[in-house]
Amino acid sequence: MQGRILLADNDPSVLEALKNRTEKEGYIVFTAKSPDEAKELLKKERIHLAIIDMRLIDHGDMKDISGIELAKEIDPLIIKIILTGFPSHETQRMATSDSFGGIAYDYISKPDDPPSALIESIKKAFDDKIKINFELKIILKDDKPSGTFVYLEDEKAFEFLLDEISIKGIEAEEEKKKIEEELGEVFKKLFYLAEKITILPLSSRGYSKTGVVLVEPSQDDEGTFAPRIVKFGPRKDIERESQNYKNHVKPFVQLRPTEAEEPAYTKNLGGMIYTLVGSRNPETICDFREYYSNKEAEDLRITLKELFEETCERWYQNRGNKVDMELGELYKEQIGLTQKKLEKALKDTFQNYMGKTLINFPGLEKDFINPVIWLKDKVFHFSTYRCRTHGDLNGKNILVDEDGHPWLIDFFRTGYGHILRDFVELEVDIKFNYLETSNIKALYEFEKSLISPKKFDEPYYFENKNNISELEKVFAVIKSLRNLAHDVVKPSNDLLEYYIGLLYHTINIIRYDKAKDVKRHALLSASLICERLEKWDQ
Repeated sequence: MQGRILLADNDPSVLEALKNRTEKEGYIVFTAKSPDEAKELLKKERIHLAIIDMRLIDHGDMKDISGIELAKEIDPLIIKIILTGFPSHETQRMATSDSFGGIAYDYISKPDDPPSALIESIKKAFDDKIKINFELKIILKDDKPSGTFVYLEDEKAFEFLLDEISIKGIEAEEEKKKIEEELGEVFKKLFYLAEKITILPLSSRGYSKTGVVLVEPSQDDEGTFAPRIVKFGPRKDIERESQNYKNHVKPFVQLRPTEAEEPAYTKNLGGMIYTLVGSRNPETICDFREYYSNKEAEDLRITLKELFEETCERWYQNRGNKVDMELGELYKEQIGLTQKKLEKALKDTFQNYMGKTLINFPGLEKDFINPVIWLKDKVFHFSTYRCRTHGDLNGKNILVDEDGHPWLIDFFRTGYGHILRDFVELEVDIKFNYLETSNIKALYEFEKSLISPKKFDEPYYFENKNNISELEKVFAVIKSLRNLAHDVVKPSNDLLEYYIGLLYHTINIIRYDKAKDVKRHALLSASLICERLEKWDQ
């Protein structure tokens, strides 16, 4: 990987001379003879530094500052140097002064021969501003089920990691190669001071378009440093997550906070480093889904209690006064749910249910409400609490160490929402991602038990007639989760708002790329919630 430079000058002889000189220094150089040509090139290529002639349209026009105008339009991530054969104090101020926006990193006079000052400025820009560790050694350590490790170096490592994220428009092999190189650049910016990094896949991505890995940076003379969590993905997603972290996480999350360093960006991608403050053994970190599979319900209760009562406590404490809201619209907006999307999802998987107000499930004798039809014109007006919430609380976004201490990651959707949003979202994740059974009769009894109470403190039990132990564990964990939700909304004791939020997140499962049995379970669960809400006042 090398530094990539754009040269823009309307004089072909100057352009060629500058190109030859900069290429001798080892840079990859692209050229443009006009603003339009430069803009077209920037759409296609990843550029680190742009060297732009100030009079890019007409050298004879003393008022021509088209180069400065072009610099204003270029991605702020790209460092700019203004080159001119007609230097003046006024144009220098326009190019470099903070009062004019500080567009250019440097402003250099153009003599007859390519100036050594320009080469020095280029080197300084890469050292001081661009900061890419081109010599960084990158190794991906992939733990295979057999217990062996596969080591992938540099480009091969990023070919592997590219599968972790979702980027549009990279079907062609050439485009894929470019994105792989760009992904490598993200890590080479993040770990500018390291000599080597070892990347360990932490988990597959959740519902977002981003990936998460554990990275061990090291230097030959100082050994291996503490592992870091790295989030990477599309640039816009990382920009949004970084801003959400600053607005909603950093000022509020106190115990065992997740601290974020400044992100690194490329043309299309971005990445940010998270440090799990208070973690004694970062090497033992896993996501909550993996932790769940190896622990008892009581261990999970303790971890969730710490998460909601200590890590996230200030979010829910700062809830302010109640506000009037239509709860259904709020949930639909935040999960991107529309009636049209629901109907399409139903048609794609359960076409025979389309248009029917009552549906049936093989193995169950009674008819059930079709939740897609039932929800169509429903409104749920409440005076309730709105506060900061994580917004995408699933097991992939909760990291846990060997002692059961939790940390949060992935703040892309973090912001204001219904006070119970995080709780219902995690309940849905546990039910539809952790359970393996597809026994419809057992799931029916399980779901009936879960929606039997009307009050948070009302006793309810699950009679496991089919002796499916995993259902007992999930039931116990969900009860613990609901108890924590109750603590947040006290003195309120009513489960109505909880069930409404649960309904929207549950029915949304049929839109996901999941097995048909899982979608059938979600449809059954949503139907039973609809029935519960229908008879709420009876």
